[in-house]
Amino acid sequence: MAQSLSEDLLRPVIGGLRETNLEWASRYPGETGRRQPVHTVYGGAHLFKSDTAARLGKVAQRALLEYAPDFVVFARAVTLPRAHDLPDVLDYATGLKHRLENDSDSVREENPAAWLAHTIYTRVQEKLKTEPVEDFRIDFEDGYGNRPDAEEDGHAESAATEVANGINQQSLPPFIGIRIKPFNEELRARSMRTLDIFVSTLLEKSDGKLPANFVVNTGDVVENGRRGRGWEDFSRSHERLRTKVPFLAAPGNHERLWAPESRANWDAVAF
Repeated sequence: MAQSLSEDLLRPVIGGLRETNLEWASRYPGETGRRQPVHTVYGGAHLFKSDTAARLGKVAQRALLEYAPDFVVFARAVTLPRAHDLPDVLDYATGLKHRLENDSDSVREENPAAWLAHTIYTRVQEKLKTEPVEDFRIDFEDGYGNRPDAEEDGHAESAATEVANGINQQSLPPFIGIRIKPFNEELRARSMRTLDIFVSTLLEKSDGKLPANFVVNTGDVVENGRRGRGWEDFSRSHERLRTKVPFLAAPGNHERLWAPESRANWDAVAF
């Protein structure tokens, strides 16, 4: 087999690639295999209670019962494969449901569409009963708005108290956290104060423990992605954070990455 590139010729190129590849692998080692939530629910901090997830689940169960009372209606609503082949006659569907509950293996062989619809419908019902919310974010930004300092102070304290109660009651979702306002010049003091009150209150009332999989979202990275000063402030304020905890900046509407100057700012700072 013909080759033109000798080992001596490739050695300096491969050496540079090796350093780059090893650095990349150390920064981004890949998935850990740990569970990740399939969704995140945002809710105003002033409304959060220790049983918020359970109450949302009950609302979802009522909606499911009203709009998809059986597996046939459910399958057609979410367009499961071959849902159009499922029976229209309720009596027949009821009999099919009885067979699925008592001898699902045989039904799976002769009517896979019905087996699939019933299996997924049953799992959805169980999920809404036991773990309707996988990740909840107690929101002090868009879902909360700008309020007098005394009011936000009170809500930061009450939300933290509810999280502590949820730890004791084991009623919190598997993942939970808070979203504070951005660290721009206008809001950074308010954002840091909310974070301080919330975490300090929570640790005080929970014997120094944070919930498992606790996350802090710091709001928008910048107010306007075209302005270089905002990116400098972001980089400076998060410099120590990057070296101590897992950290990921995700672009949104304020970062305005569709604008060339914003994209250049993002590439220079975020990676």
